Amino acid sequence: MSNNSNEDTGAFLAGFVVGGLVGAAAALILAPRSGEETRAQLAARGEELRRTSEERLHEYRSAAETYAGQAQEQARIVLDEGRTRVTGAIEHGKERVTEAIDEGQQAFRQTAERSKAQATSAIDEAAERTEEATTEALDKAEEVVDEAAGATKEALEDVEDAARQMDDKGEGSA
Repeated sequence: MSNNSNEDTGAFLAGFVVGGLVGAAAALILAPRSGEETRAQLAARGEELRRTSEERLHEYRSAAETYAGQAQEQARIVLDEGRTRVTGAIEHGKERVTEAIDEGQQAFRQTAERSKAQATSAIDEAAERTEEATTEALDKAEEVVDEAAGATKEALEDVEDAARQMDDKGEGSA
């Protein structure tokens, strides 16, 4: 904005000066007055033009400073709004990350609890099967021991009977 005002002011002043010089030259050539009167009039007109151009330059500079101040204020406002939005977005992002972490931890706990329940169930099942298999094996072993004990008892009785018979034969022959 400041550059445009400076360029406009410079163009205006250049045109003003060139116009003044062209006007002065035309006035000298076409003037019905004497040279001294014309020079005095030109000097007065030049002084007037110089004052007018200084006043205009001051006005333009003041306007440019005002516009620059307004632009700076607007830039500050936009910057503050942007900063507020970015800060809000960062806070929102932090909240979403925290929520995601919490959800992940909760899902992990639920999965761990399900896994623990499944493992406990599998262990209980295995313990039951092992107990059943052990009970069956003990029952079969008891049957085999009972059968073996029965067979051993019968064999002992047979041996005792045979020994008595031998004793009876041996007593009868002596």
